[in-house]
Amino acid sequence: MPAQLHILCPDCLAPNTIKNGNHAMKNLACCACGAQLMPAETLAHTSDKLQRLITDATKPLLVYFHAASCTSCTLMTPIINRLAKKLRGNLCCAKIDARQDHEMASSYGVYSVPTIILFKNDREAKRFSGAMDIISLTDWIME
Repeated sequence: MPAQLHILCPDCLAPNTIKNGNHAMKNLACCACGAQLMPAETLAHTSDKLQRLITDATKPLLVYFHAASCTSCTLMTPIINRLAKKLRGNLCCAKIDARQDHEMASSYGVYSVPTIILFKNDREAKRFSGAMDIISLTDWIME
């Protein structure tokens, strides 16, 4: 196990170094802004923050493109939030409203919602459009 873990703050994007042995991972706070480092929910991001998260993430990053008016998204949002809790510490999750930020959605080739893109090592690893249950989604991420 590494002697330290590097975590990017989901709010201010400041890098934080956590020493091995800190078992209270859910209570870690950013050294720069005080925000929770390992939130148990999916976070909404702007395009500049998202690009930085993709580039600097040390863990896989799941980006969920959704819209408030989408019926399938209404079903998927609680599943994505549960997944964020379930895989906390092993996966970062970001949420983008594709209707409000259609330019960002378009720049990632998202033309229908819900769309989920998984990034690993600064690259898109895979994507899925449509609804999926939490077990299938977990399996999809882990395969």
